[in-house]
Amino acid sequence: MVANNLQATPTPNKLFDLKYKKFFEIVDTLDRLPLNQLQKMADKKGYHITILKKDGNRFLIYDPQVKIGWIRCSHLGQYMYCARRLWLQQQYGLWLTKQNLKAMYRGWLSHIIWQEKYGVGASELELVDYLLGIYGHLDAFYLKNKNYIVVELKSSWYFKPWHRLQVLAYLYLVERNFDVKSLIGHLIYRKGLIEIKPNNQLFSKYLLRIRKLFYEDQPPPVLPKKYRSRCKNCAYKFWCKKYPQGDWDKWLLPLRPTKCQLCDYRKFCLKFYFEQGMFPCESDQKSLIQNYLRKSGIWSVV
Repeated sequence: MVANNLQATPTPNKLFDLKYKKFFEIVDTLDRLPLNQLQKMADKKGYHITILKKDGNRFLIYDPQVKIGWIRCSHLGQYMYCARRLWLQQQYGLWLTKQNLKAMYRGWLSHIIWQEKYGVGASELELVDYLLGIYGHLDAFYLKNKNYIVVELKSSWYFKPWHRLQVLAYLYLVERNFDVKSLIGHLIYRKGLIEIKPNNQLFSKYLLRIRKLFYEDQPPPVLPKKYRSRCKNCAYKFWCKKYPQGDWDKWLLPLRPTKCQLCDYRKFCLKFYFEQGMFPCESDQKSLIQNYLRKSGIWSVV
């Protein structure tokens, strides 16, 4: 299926062929292995994660692919997952829990197995846009039936909206570097495959947000309540609690259109959206907005 928005469900289809099923059977095997065994397997392949420091169940990792001051394609996905964690990562370095470390080894081994057994076209191709200061590494890139295909493999079972943003960044880089028009992304999960079409408008929107994040001396606000289950195993909880919780409406306001900056509802726009599933300006039920303001205790802002 083709994902034209940030919500989609992967479904097995004719593009999800036998090689993907066999590959994910191997990934299932890696899932069941303990961390020390994954480390040994990676060492034999010449891959080693440099641990700079250990603090309880957290590990400070050296990432050789980091380009200081640059945006990585994966940053777009990390921003949507938790923008605050991305900011903390820029300040304090790449900290991982034991679970995160295991996932990193599993992900690297999965990519090596893919390249050795099933890979087609170019693998781990680095692309750069010096104008925007963004770079990324493609899992696979090849030509098929006059279409250029960008492949992003994920060991997750189901579609995550932040994965789509990462693929949009790859598609943008391919367009910039190769000037191709017939282009599509294949976002592949254990349960199926999703086709992603280029959307440079959405890509640019989140690129601006990340650029703002990099220049701020305070972190973005905390996640909305319904997403805070992601905080449970976060390696940055210690630092996160030291900063103010923040307000998303205030933080994003400078990046929003002029009409939004002047809107009467600007002080609670995103709060309303997260709770009601629509923006205040999209609702024609004035009573709904009024009831929301009374319950939230922010009636006085309008």
